[in-house]
Amino acid sequence: MRNIYLIGRNFNNQVGGPASIIRGLVKGLNENNVPVHEVCLSETFGKVSLIKTLFKILLTKKRCIINVHTDGLKLPNLVYWFSKFDRKNDYYLTVHGLYSIDAKMNGNHKKKYDKIERKLCKKFPKIICVSKLLEETIKLKYHRKKWTCVVPNGIDVDELVENSKKQSNNHAIKAVMLGGIRSCKGIFESLELVNYLNKNNIPTTLSVYGNISNAESYKQYEGAVARLGLNGLVEYKNCLTKKSDVYQVIADSDIQFCLSKWDTFNVAIIESLAIGVPCIASNQCGASSAITDGVNGCVLDLSDENFMTKAKEFILNLETDENRLKRIAQLSSTIIEQYSWKNVSKLYLSAINYDIGE
Repeated sequence: MRNIYLIGRNFNNQVGGPASIIRGLVKGLNENNVPVHEVCLSETFGKVSLIKTLFKILLTKKRCIINVHTDGLKLPNLVYWFSKFDRKNDYYLTVHGLYSIDAKMNGNHKKKYDKIERKLCKKFPKIICVSKLLEETIKLKYHRKKWTCVVPNGIDVDELVENSKKQSNNHAIKAVMLGGIRSCKGIFESLELVNYLNKNNIPTTLSVYGNISNAESYKQYEGAVARLGLNGLVEYKNCLTKKSDVYQVIADSDIQFCLSKWDTFNVAIIESLAIGVPCIASNQCGASSAITDGVNGCVLDLSDENFMTKAKEFILNLETDENRLKRIAQLSSTIIEQYSWKNVSKLYLSAINYDIGE
């Protein structure tokens, strides 16, 4: 069988992002008995070692699948140049996000990387996108004509925590947000929604987990909490470092907010649906397509001035629908099956026309 090399970055055993996706894909491919090799920059595997490995593949291997993942642009750019000289192996780029959009939202944009991204998105031999939203954006923004496909991210189903919460109308709704204090992840929209729900007699609290983009963002967050009178209702917790902790936090909540302004996937949506916790997400999250709108979640258009009204109505229906737990549980089983790494790896193999019997 053809060997697959997954190339990326994996520092400090990241709980999310492309590094965790590479680990998940390795796990799924192993379960399908496919020879796969993880080649990731880390604390113990530096750039020199990586370049030596790439040269070894270039000089000694043939008919291999070389799949580099974006987590920054320098590494994919290096692999792109290897693909220019290597005709014996097939090269794929898995795109997890677009720097030109993400960096501008996070306030750390550098124009020199726009040129690299444009070249990669237009010229890399084959591109795998994590969502239809991302694929459409790349084709529109960079006029890509070459081979492109969609393979979603997966979840670690072995670590999922059962949602044991029972329906109750006698407590404040416990909402959670895992995107941290970052404008692009919709932190300020989430605060506005909590304020709106409480003003409309739907007692709601919000726990925020994740990274803080910078000191200015945290200052703006504190100002928004004070301005909206949310002290005691909203609390920033910390960064979760284990997937099992992520799943437990979701399972302990009534609902999750994923109101990103732009998010090529957002695996937290899939994790929430798999556990059986409803998710309110923006339509700018690639994974929002997994939500059965009005049943196990609510998909919002943040440009619609009535988006908070739709969220309120969804929550009210959840609180009064006696069959909601059963319906959400049924859908969670489907999500688990569809987004397990074993199944996602099968989608991956199908996308790249990998013949297991070859």
